[in-house]
Amino acid sequence: MSKSLLQLEDCWLTRFDLRTEATAVVPDDAPEALPRITWTIRKSSEDSSYLVTLRVSDNSPHLKLAFDMQGTFTFQGEAPDRIQARMIQVNAPSILYGVARGVVAGMSGFTPHRRYLLPSVNMVELAEKREKQQARAAKKKTVEPEP
Repeated sequence: MSKSLLQLEDCWLTRFDLRTEATAVVPDDAPEALPRITWTIRKSSEDSSYLVTLRVSDNSPHLKLAFDMQGTFTFQGEAPDRIQARMIQVNAPSILYGVARGVVAGMSGFTPHRRYLLPSVNMVELAEKREKQQARAAKKKTVEPEP
């Protein structure tokens, strides 16, 4: 077995705010919370590494979560630019989200409510939605308003 081309070199939390409502009763059959997940990617000007910032937030009735994590990623080996671009847009946030799931589950286990496990998400779908939003925003910027 070989390593993936994309490697997580390091990751760290930049914000972790978890609040629970002490009086909230969370039934076992409560609908699964759907967090908001966003990310930004910056390529280093010094080397070929990338800094990815993942933001996860949830404002459920029983839980308030604001979580930011950053990670540095590098490519081990050669791959076409389009493959690298796709991997950094989809795989990097997926890797960080997997780490985030463990952190949130561990920390929420110390609250008065049951442990909160972030749901598995389709990161490809989220990346495609993000790309469409960015394309619309770029198109909007290029269209100049009429006087």
